[in-house]
Amino acid sequence: MRVLYDGAVDALYLPFRRGARVETSVIVDVKRLVDLDERGNPVGIEIMGASHGVQLSDLVEEYKLENWAPDFPAIEAFKFTAEEGAEAAVDP
Repeated sequence: MRVLYDGAVDALYLPFRRGARVETSVIVDVKRLVDLDERGNPVGIEIMGASHGVQLSDLVEEYKLENWAPDFPAIEAFKFTAEEGAEAAVDP
């Protein structure tokens, strides 16, 4: 899985299905937003304040993320140092 980081706003985007059309975005809280397709399936997650860390495990059950992002457990432990516009790979 590749992640996108924007250091200017300290935002991390975890795309689960590249090229999938986002129909709606659900604001989970001030740090987390989940993009969904027309069927309500997750397309990706945006994390604000990413360098400070954020809890994601509660989203796994609610949005059935294990079906869309098999390497999601690796993301929970992922620590990154990225520059603005950087793209990094997460290996499980």
